Amino acid sequence: MKKNFYFDVIIVGCGNAGVETSYITSYNKLRTLVITNNIDNIGVLSCNPSIGGICKGNLIKEISCLGGITGLISDNSYIQSKILNKSKGESSWSTRFQINRALYKKNILKIINFSKNIFFKQEIVRNLLIKNYKILGVRTFFNNKYFSNIVVITTGTFLNGVIYIGFKKFKGGRINEIFKNNYLSNQIKDFNITWGRLKTGTPPRIDSKYIDYNYLKIQKGDSNPIPYYSINIKNKKLKQSRCWITESNNKTHEIIKKNLKFSPIYNNLLSGVGPRYCPSLEDKIYRFYKNKKHKFFLEPENNFKKNKEIYPSGLSISLPLHTQNEIINSIYGLKNTNIIKPGYVVEYDFFNPKHLNLTLQSKNIKGLFFAGQINGTTGYEEAASQGVLAGINSILFFKNKKLWIPNKNNSYIGIMINDIVNNGISEPYRVFNNYSNNNIFIREDNTYLRIFKILKILK
Repeated sequence: MKKNFYFDVIIVGCGNAGVETSYITSYNKLRTLVITNNIDNIGVLSCNPSIGGICKGNLIKEISCLGGITGLISDNSYIQSKILNKSKGESSWSTRFQINRALYKKNILKIINFSKNIFFKQEIVRNLLIKNYKILGVRTFFNNKYFSNIVVITTGTFLNGVIYIGFKKFKGGRINEIFKNNYLSNQIKDFNITWGRLKTGTPPRIDSKYIDYNYLKIQKGDSNPIPYYSINIKNKKLKQSRCWITESNNKTHEIIKKNLKFSPIYNNLLSGVGPRYCPSLEDKIYRFYKNKKHKFFLEPENNFKKNKEIYPSGLSISLPLHTQNEIINSIYGLKNTNIIKPGYVVEYDFFNPKHLNLTLQSKNIKGLFFAGQINGTTGYEEAASQGVLAGINSILFFKNKKLWIPNKNNSYIGIMINDIVNNGISEPYRVFNNYSNNNIFIREDNTYLRIFKILKILK
């Protein structure tokens, strides 16, 4: 068999989960093939320009201890650092970094592109090669066959993905990557794996040059940022950027209520379940406290002097573009600004993780692993955590060793994996502090004591 077509592990997709899996397997000298539909978007942050947050900061610390790179990349890409929940006990403290989106991607590519054991193919996987319920490799739409006894699926929102902006719809899992892969999804369904549809949305991006900051409340970062990857002695303390807070008003609410008839969410065009803790702006106005003002956090996507894009966190929306412009211009301080990129909602296939072992290997097909949003989770941090676990277990599988199961009593990764595998998914899953029965012990500041020794399993 030609060496160019045989690999120790094949990773399908290279978002947050795929990046972590590919880094860990290649660093441990496995010949790793990454197949992605767009090499230019490796490691891109599809939604909010931030890493960490409530409980998510704990996940990033745990990823760092397990040999992952999300924390390291964040340390060298942040534009603002903040410890959340400082008024509460230490078990509730969580680090959150605002990220320079372009620098984050650049820093990932610096590491991934120069890893000796990673090989890239810009192709789309059409189907898996399986015999006697064992994985043998993949076949692409170019009819190329790549062989491996280990395949990790990290396709995010791209399986049967459909994007909606009002009633206009596009095939794809991200606004600038318009295509639809239903062949791979349909093949997996044929193995009697329970599946469903989920949805998630993203806000429009707005032009910072025309914002009236006099109307906005400033939100500053902490004066002494604490890095995620605390043994990263090369961490640069970048100049911290400001964020701002604004809010909706009665005019905003009236525009939304008037245009609900053009929302795909309220016209039964989408069957997928969305994240309850991150509702769309339509949901906020229609379902929750109709007369209440809603806060939006204006977060810079970079710290460049020119061409700044602002991410209005909390303003996820699926209405038509002209309506989005009306809504933006109705909000305090945003009267004269304009939308650079529209907000949208994407609906996609996921596979209920009850079909997985706690190692993220399929119970149905030996050597097949799933990680990230395909498992029904949401968030960069949850996806990256699963990528690390899938990477570690790919190495152990390759070495014919016992696979590793994270402990729910000493890690939030363990809590997440136990939750999604044992209980399954009915809505997009994210980790919260109160999911732990031991959250006084599972803190950011003692992560290395809890997790670091686990790395011995790879030796």
